[in-house]
Amino acid sequence: MVELQARIYDLDAYLESVWDLKEKQLEGYWKKIYLALEKLGIQSDRHEEYSRQIHKYQNTKQI
Repeated sequence: MVELQARIYDLDAYLESVWDLKEKQLEGYWKKIYLALEKLGIQSDRHEEYSRQIHKYQNTKQI
């Protein structure tokens, strides 16, 4: 759980510090978040469900 929280914080730090978000960078952060979810036993078909609010937050930063 600590690893997942750390990866989410990494994404948040990127979102807060960069004005022009790069898709390639975002993909890297999401890969690490999904890997942390898998380590917690959450299957890939449920990743979207578990990360829905984080995606929503990211999308508000892209506006």
